[in-house]
Amino acid sequence: MRVAILDVGSHSIQLLVSDVTAGTWTQVAAGERITRLAHGLTHAARFHPAAASRTLAALRLFAARARALGVDAFSVVGTRPFRMATDAADLVARVEAAVGAPLEILSGSREAELGFAGAVVGLGCTRGPVLTIDIGGGSTEIVCGEDGRIVERTSLPIGAVVLTQRHLAHDPPSAAEIDALRAAVAAILGDVPPLRRWRETGGGPFIGSGGTVTTLGAMAARLECYRPELVHGARLMPETLQALCAELAARTVAERCAMPGLDPDRAPVILAGAVVAAAAVAAAAADGLVVSDQGLQHGLLAMRLGHLSSDRSGPR
Repeated sequence: MRVAILDVGSHSIQLLVSDVTAGTWTQVAAGERITRLAHGLTHAARFHPAAASRTLAALRLFAARARALGVDAFSVVGTRPFRMATDAADLVARVEAAVGAPLEILSGSREAELGFAGAVVGLGCTRGPVLTIDIGGGSTEIVCGEDGRIVERTSLPIGAVVLTQRHLAHDPPSAAEIDALRAAVAAILGDVPPLRRWRETGGGPFIGSGGTVTTLGAMAARLECYRPELVHGARLMPETLQALCAELAARTVAERCAMPGLDPDRAPVILAGAVVAAAAVAAAAADGLVVSDQGLQHGLLAMRLGHLSSDRSGPR
């Protein structure tokens, strides 16, 4: 069976087309479009019309691409912007009409679960302790697990888009803005249960997934074109993350667009995401962050194929 999974997030839409046979899957195609759906949601409770239009246009494009590839089934999931907006029901109906399939709004807990599954299965870390973080546009999910089982999980409202809109008004940002951003992130991460548990138990890899982390991996490798085989499994050391934060903070958005490994569409928000990544590594007292090119969509496949099951998860 050929299946398509569309992940409609705060900053981007992800498409994954896979052939599923005998309990395994093979990737056929993948794509990403930056649509900035959450733009303005920090200051208003409704979707901005232009953001909704960009999102619907990208979804129609991806749906047509998937059908041209002979997809048998669609899964469409939405994340934090659909949990935030008061007019979410209207956009859900428009998304379903554009794709021709129902949209499932993921809870923060479910989003964390799927991101964890994709990261640990993708890197073969289903044995022993593991910590995962998925830094999105609207939220960040952190999970502490053991032998493929979730022990602690949390979803935090500190995505790259949200933090940029709250704290970074100037281009380049002022020192005061960056200090305020770092303080806000550190305060939120200071007593997060998965990180607290990780500090107490230790051991195992700390895996990062999502567009922020894969972009940082590509930037660290100075890739002119994104190459998943060079990013997936790479380790971002604490000093590398701090250096990337400093370099991004010193540049305007236009200057960032010329940096190797950075998609220009991510240039306005990558600094805030990098600050979250660096702060999480520090809060966990980890020796670095292992990059996973597989995340929520792959986690959904893994769950459906029984590689991990949600009934093995611990406290929510």
